[in-house]
Amino acid sequence: MSKLDNFISSLNKQMKGSVKITRAEDYDAHWADKLPFGLMSLDVATKGGSARGTVTQLHGEPGSGKDLLINMQMAAVQQKYGDKTGILWLSFGYPPDTGYMRMCGVQVAYSDQALLQQGIPPSEATDEQRGTQVGNILFVDLANTAAAEEAPAESLFTAAAMGVRSGAFQLIVINEMGSGETKDNVDKQLNENVKVGSWAMLVTNFAKRFYTAIRMPITNEETGEQERNQTNVLVANPVRANIVTGYAAKYAPSTTDTSGWALRHLKALDIHLRASKKIRVGKKVVGKEIHWKIAKAKHGVSEGAEGVVNFYFDKGVDAVADLTSVAIAHDVISRRGAKYDVPGPEQDWEVTGGKEGVVEFLREHDKIVAHIRSQTLVASFGKS
Repeated sequence: MSKLDNFISSLNKQMKGSVKITRAEDYDAHWADKLPFGLMSLDVATKGGSARGTVTQLHGEPGSGKDLLINMQMAAVQQKYGDKTGILWLSFGYPPDTGYMRMCGVQVAYSDQALLQQGIPPSEATDEQRGTQVGNILFVDLANTAAAEEAPAESLFTAAAMGVRSGAFQLIVINEMGSGETKDNVDKQLNENVKVGSWAMLVTNFAKRFYTAIRMPITNEETGEQERNQTNVLVANPVRANIVTGYAAKYAPSTTDTSGWALRHLKALDIHLRASKKIRVGKKVVGKEIHWKIAKAKHGVSEGAEGVVNFYFDKGVDAVADLTSVAIAHDVISRRGAKYDVPGPEQDWEVTGGKEGVVEFLREHDKIVAHIRSQTLVASFGKS
């Protein structure tokens, strides 16, 4: 027996099968499978979105676009997985805003209570009034129990870790991570200096549980075969929780790092968000520019990419306009004099009216939008 064979045999015996050895060339690099954000400029910069089986952090000051990007990725997951969509949503701050979700493209039906608030009897509601529900979006909140009251943050982190282990969700959202309360702080009313330290320890413990769970194979319900756990976790952190970053420095507490520092190794993708300038029509402010920047990235994504997207208060982000700009930049949509050549899945189209004319044309042709998105991803990094 060679030294290598002896090592493998001894390790398996010593660890009782709790670890496994794989040759590098045989390792299943599942990072190639991505969850898109639904914003073409960011999807191109991240080579398709956030890598499956990893943690992505969004962080920024209030109003910087964290909820916007969360909702856009949820909508993109629904588009990708349809009725098989599974999303687990929990927050250490406020509950989900379903109205805002819908504006960002998330397809979630109105509950009976919501219909009644609009003066619509649920039994008489039309399909259009009730809205479309695609897949399952579950909201995890604290129950009225002693366990939840004594250990609120621990309860939610446990739910998140169990969600990862289940393999039942493509996406798990943890919103306002830096706003929670630990059991120690509830019990002892710890001062701020100690609170941030205990919170960092709690987030670190969650990171350990995530690392273990994501490496454990799960059983495919359809085939019965063992496969990788590819659950994505999307974390939104307030800017004060990331004192080691450029945007955060002037907002940081003078005590110590909190969840942002505890996540420094866990996050495979870190996106900084901030609101830049206001968008005006005449003297009226109708929206704002959202600036994104990739501060940390793994799995083939380069750090430093950044971009700006327009957000309008009454209709959200103009994703079609963003797609059009990126497609033109990559020559998927080509300009020919005063006209643009727009490729379609069955035929090419000649569109007039400048870039704005192309945007309006695409708004009316969903199949062409999907085709251009695919072609733009191929043109940018060779993958649809």
